[in-house]
Amino acid sequence: MSAKSAKSVKLRDAPRIIRNRFSFFRGETFEAAGKNLLYRILASEPELTMLEAIENFYEPTTYTAKPGCYVDFLTPEVCRHIHRIYIELGLNKDAASEDAGAGISGQTPQSDSESAGGRERKRPRVERRPAGEN
Repeated sequence: MSAKSAKSVKLRDAPRIIRNRFSFFRGETFEAAGKNLLYRILASEPELTMLEAIENFYEPTTYTAKPGCYVDFLTPEVCRHIHRIYIELGLNKDAASEDAGAGISGQTPQSDSESAGGRERKRPRVERRPAGEN
């Protein structure tokens, strides 16, 4: 087995490894792999600085941003969890409370006038009538 194959992670194993790493951040487990995997997923995202702060909470870590490292399906979900963990650990105390949830990658801020459930439907809802009524 070469060194390269030992470091590679199969896509099907990534969610489990990431989940275990998040459990480690929350104090649910004592150790977890996945440090490099999270870095590879967030290397081109603004949340990389949050990940660095979270990792520094446990051991000194420095990350360098790399463009073009977006991973479909994984990156947006990991970004959301990184925001939650960052806030849970109290690392957001320097940031203003109004900016704490802003800037999640892949999301645009919702305007105040638009309610969460008030979006227009692509197709109108069809009314069902009881049998026998026309």
